[in-house]
Amino acid sequence: MLTDIHIGAGQYRRERFEQFVKYMRDVDALWIYTGDGIDNGTKGAPGTAALEQDMTPTQQVRYLYEMLAPIKHNCAGVATGNHDDGTKKESYYDIADQLAYMLGAHFFGYEIYLSVRKRDKKNGGTSYNVYANHSASGHKNAGSGMNYIVNNWMSWLENIDIFVKGHDHNVGLFPVATTYFDTSNMVVRDRLRWILMPGSFLAKGKGYAAKKPYAPQPAIYYSTMLDMRKGHKRIDDVKHYL
Repeated sequence: MLTDIHIGAGQYRRERFEQFVKYMRDVDALWIYTGDGIDNGTKGAPGTAALEQDMTPTQQVRYLYEMLAPIKHNCAGVATGNHDDGTKKESYYDIADQLAYMLGAHFFGYEIYLSVRKRDKKNGGTSYNVYANHSASGHKNAGSGMNYIVNNWMSWLENIDIFVKGHDHNVGLFPVATTYFDTSNMVVRDRLRWILMPGSFLAKGKGYAAKKPYAPQPAIYYSTMLDMRKGHKRIDDVKHYL
């Protein structure tokens, strides 16, 4: 999962993002992109973001692609974030759509629906259904973000194992237990689903986050390891300290 990188922002953690991409390359990770890869503070952006950029928009897009090109073969899809939308509104240029084209990946728009499956005819495997959305809904902490997903997304999104949300830079992997009636076997079963909020590659700094003010987020970015063995559904978090 890649979201909220914010390349070009004055608070962008460049070294940490480059280390994370190296990790993804080393483990041959499957990944999706859900927006805000570049900061590109436009005139309509909150605060003084347009004045705090340390790279031009062209440099930001070029650098993002150069970083992701070595791992583009494992990109399972691209979606749009609010900074991408801001750029599109100002200039009619869709950064996320263009990035998907450059990576040779599918552009989903706002919502990514994905099924991760293991192909093993001999031993079988399991699958995980994923819903990812950058989201326009912001939350001040991970707890309120989790409650929002439980009370909203989970009320209408069925048969999803992993819910992924960006935008508010919250951090955490949260299991949510549910119970359902298996009418095929006439038994009551428990089911685990997970909410992933990966975080961002931004430090708080002295800009818009300080003006609001927002509390600093933990300097951690999350990725996940999926247990693909037959009959197993388990997700472990991998913490990358920024």
